[in-house]
Amino acid sequence: MFERLLKNRFLLIALILVLFITGFSLGAVDSGQAGVPAEAMNAVFTPVRTLFSGLWERGGDIVNSIAEYERIREENEALRLQIAEMEGNAQNVDNLIQENEELRRLAGFVYTHPELNVVGAEVISGAPSGMFHMHTINRGANDGIKAGDAVVTPDGLVGTITETGNTWSRFQTILDPGTNISATTIRTNTHGFLTGDAELARGGQVRMTHLDAAAHLRRGDLIETAGGVGLNLPRGLRIGRIEARYPEPTGVSQYAVVTPAVDFNNLRLVMVIIDYES
Repeated sequence: MFERLLKNRFLLIALILVLFITGFSLGAVDSGQAGVPAEAMNAVFTPVRTLFSGLWERGGDIVNSIAEYERIREENEALRLQIAEMEGNAQNVDNLIQENEELRRLAGFVYTHPELNVVGAEVISGAPSGMFHMHTINRGANDGIKAGDAVVTPDGLVGTITETGNTWSRFQTILDPGTNISATTIRTNTHGFLTGDAELARGGQVRMTHLDAAAHLRRGDLIETAGGVGLNLPRGLRIGRIEARYPEPTGVSQYAVVTPAVDFNNLRLVMVIIDYES
């Protein structure tokens, strides 16, 4: 037990203090000096009382600090919620601005192409099919849409309608391997066929085949539709630009790698060409 007291300095000091006061008090009683222990005790305990008084005041400060911390924490939480709400409102504003810009561009396309009879639609889903996508829009047969109709944005050709319901339709993009569209280069008026290619589709590109080997094609040449048999596809819809050209193994023709004008990763609003003037 003595060793434990030695290890605990606080208990040891307290024990010595108690023994000192007790011994001093007994000595004073024996000598008839009753007032001395009181003075001694006051001398000893006054600093202790002062210490505990300071600790009590400090304890009050600590309690006040805890209350102040809690108030600041609550205010910070309220500010955080306000900032989150403001950020949400800002995002909504950005979405409205973007949608307004898209609608403005759609209206501009319709104005500059009076020969086209189009139906505006919203892309409501895009179900991946392998490396490609089949998109669904919120317009269908009730709006005059039918299989083979061209789907476009102000940037150019997106794809063609493959299936319709009364209030919905599905279309495949030109990246699909099943694509086969008559196309032409604007600068050289070289005709060919736009086809989907599984390997090129990974990079968002398509192939233009059956091009005359003697045609002087250049990187950046614009490609547009040349009209389509069996498709409601007018001439003159922008497809994209030539990225590179290569000779076919036969040497009789060449093919070109084409980068589409449309961003297929951000399709929201499109137009379906249900009729047009030749």
